[in-house]
Amino acid sequence: MLLGGAHVASAQAPAPAPAPAPAPAPAPSKQDLAAAKKAFEAGNALYKAGKLAEAVEKLEESYKLSKNAFLLFNIGHIYDQLGKKELVLQYFKQFLADAPADAPMRPDVTKRVEALEAEAATPVAPDPVVEEPKVQTTVKLEHQLIDAAPPGVPCDVTASISDPALTVTLFYRGSGDVKFTSKPMTKRKDELVAHIPGAAMTGSWIQYFIEARDAQNNLVTRSGKSTSPNLMLVDSKAPTHFFPDLVEPGESTTVIPQPGDIVHDGSGSGGVDTVDTGPPFLRAKWIATGSAAVMFGVSLSSYLIAKRQHDDLVADSSSCGTPPCRSWDAGYNGDIESRGFRYDTIYKVTLGLGVAAAGVAGYFWYRALTAKRADTQATIITPAVGDQFAGVSAVGRF
Repeated sequence: MLLGGAHVASAQAPAPAPAPAPAPAPAPSKQDLAAAKKAFEAGNALYKAGKLAEAVEKLEESYKLSKNAFLLFNIGHIYDQLGKKELVLQYFKQFLADAPADAPMRPDVTKRVEALEAEAATPVAPDPVVEEPKVQTTVKLEHQLIDAAPPGVPCDVTASISDPALTVTLFYRGSGDVKFTSKPMTKRKDELVAHIPGAAMTGSWIQYFIEARDAQNNLVTRSGKSTSPNLMLVDSKAPTHFFPDLVEPGESTTVIPQPGDIVHDGSGSGGVDTVDTGPPFLRAKWIATGSAAVMFGVSLSSYLIAKRQHDDLVADSSSCGTPPCRSWDAGYNGDIESRGFRYDTIYKVTLGLGVAAAGVAGYFWYRALTAKRADTQATIITPAVGDQFAGVSAVGRF
């Protein structure tokens, strides 16, 4: 038979042996993680500067080094903002395949993937191009970003504006909300303040942005926007951000730890066992290790000294011939024997203390080597996707 100009034999070739399963990829080295952290921080800075194309390149570089599945979420969201839907599908599908089953953003990613696949199957007319409103550069809006705040406790967002005639408004929404809630920012001493009630401080994060408009409702300047809002993590360990005089009746100002808090790392697991391996832990670990080393050192020295006393007694008793050929000298021999007993006791006591200290040190080293700290890998918690909106803020820890 001729097929495409080449002769094909009619005899069947033996079926090829199945290829061996690929070996699992090696875990990132410390150097890789350090480089991944640097690339992530550069990408985060570029994202905040509005340089999305450059930001996504840095995040892709960080992912290649760390294999942190949560970076796929950030990358997919930025490509969504850039309108590259094929890449959005690619990265979101990979996120669904690699991320932990309990990843909080999984339902939103699944919803977005389904919407994109349905959109690809049913061609629609392109959306009209809406020109982004221009902001005035002569008016200065200053706002200190709030990275994290505790749950159930009110959060007061502050800002200052160079033109007091403008109306400044805070827009915020939680991880389970679709629409933003608006709150006018009012004067308090030398700054403007808007109060987010404690009841709204729930879920994993709060998205917010600030707008300043003139009397004709024209946008003048802003911090963040609806398509790329500022992101505030809701974390029970975060510091509070409220003014006591603005606390509303019935609001609690006590931070209650959340037992359901999830900390994600880059290992592919969901909730992880975290250990506070900060300065107190390090100090205890090294004190126990040093104590064990000192005790074993003293024990060995005492044993050698006690053995030498024993050898001196044997040598003295046999120096005249076959022992016992020399009478016992209570002064000389008794002193040697007393020192031998003393150092033998020290040897045994310090050996026991050394074993105990080694056990304590071993426990600390085991916890330090096997427990996963919350700050060893990137923690990527980012916004959700709405029906008519795709926005993201890159946040993480290494």
